[in-house]
Amino acid sequence: MKNEIVLEIANKFNKDPEEVQQIVTEFIKLLHKDFYECEDDFIGANLFYQLQREAYFHFMDLLELFVRDYDNWEFGHAGVYTGRLGSREDWEPYEKSMDTWQRPSWEE
Repeated sequence: MKNEIVLEIANKFNKDPEEVQQIVTEFIKLLHKDFYECEDDFIGANLFYQLQREAYFHFMDLLELFVRDYDNWEFGHAGVYTGRLGSREDWEPYEKSMDTWQRPSWEE
């Protein structure tokens, strides 16, 4: 199951899987950063204009499925998955990359 999405994309577009992995990782990182730093309506006012319509609509449905399947999700639950599924070496670069991000007013 590991990297099936990356391999599917690489095969579809005849690209190197490592390059695709780097692009996917950077996309998710920038999506996270933009959402984290946004002081406005990220989904309606920002993301809608950054993605192609098809990608935006898929993302919106993904959110709907997430809410449906994880109805008891609360702020902070991501840390449980991070701690359980990744080692310290896995999540330290992620945490370090956030050090330079603009802290939103709600977190100050």
